[in-house]
Amino acid sequence: MKKTILFISIFLSATLFIKAQESIKAFDTPPVGNEVKLLAEGFINTDHYELNSVFSPDGKEFLFSRTVDTTFIYISKFENGKWSKPEIAPFSGEYIDVDPNYSPDGNTILYCSFKPIDGKIPEAIQLFVVDRKGDSWGKPYHINIPGFDTKNRKLYPSLTENTKLNFHVTDTLDKIHKNIYVADYKDGICLNVRKLGAHISSEYAEGDVFVDHQEKYLIFPSRRPGGFGSGDLYISFNKDGVWQEPINMGSTINKEPYEYCPVVSPDGKYFFFTRRGQIYWTNFERLLMQIKK
Repeated sequence: MKKTILFISIFLSATLFIKAQESIKAFDTPPVGNEVKLLAEGFINTDHYELNSVFSPDGKEFLFSRTVDTTFIYISKFENGKWSKPEIAPFSGEYIDVDPNYSPDGNTILYCSFKPIDGKIPEAIQLFVVDRKGDSWGKPYHINIPGFDTKNRKLYPSLTENTKLNFHVTDTLDKIHKNIYVADYKDGICLNVRKLGAHISSEYAEGDVFVDHQEKYLIFPSRRPGGFGSGDLYISFNKDGVWQEPINMGSTINKEPYEYCPVVSPDGKYFFFTRRGQIYWTNFERLLMQIKK
């Protein structure tokens, strides 16, 4: 019986990945070899400021943030073999919203917002969650994180299959002193909140942490010395439940400007990141081969 359930699970996952690959390829011509290219110029990347970039696990939705006058979250859907024109997501459009990410099952979106909490607009941006309701989305609600108040900026949520919520917090309003945290998460509540080890969450302002749903690796930007620019992207692999020493992701990705907002596509084939308000992507499998040499 267990073998049957495992087989069905593997089959469904494989089917999901195949569908995701098809929709992602319809989004834009994929990068070739070690190429790093802008994502969907004129469609996603425009004259405005764009950042974040995440596909739903089934590859049928794409979320990103765009600043026109205010920063909102936009959504594009894969329907009838093509992607729809990006529109402001139904749960966004009133307050500053940014950093969307899907839960592993695709039925929840975690993001950051200045939405009111108990009737008051928070001093700093906070984490929120919204659950899928049929073909639309429900009412967003605030994620409570013990030990921090609304003066602490909380950004870039990333949820794993083991319900570990990773995010970063600025300990002050200066937007510089930030650290990466992880907590046990359920239904908008965080428990056992702890900072990641000093080899990851150091004195050099780490943030925007992306964690693989199965916790195989985590990726984050850092201003630690020895990089290629003002802030580089690093990757840490999980070995026996322990995050290893971070590795600089290399000069193919990291340039003189600050790179941030790392995301890997649900099929594990492509890597997305932001630089100077533009979203880039590259072949993640090729990138991993270079990193592991």
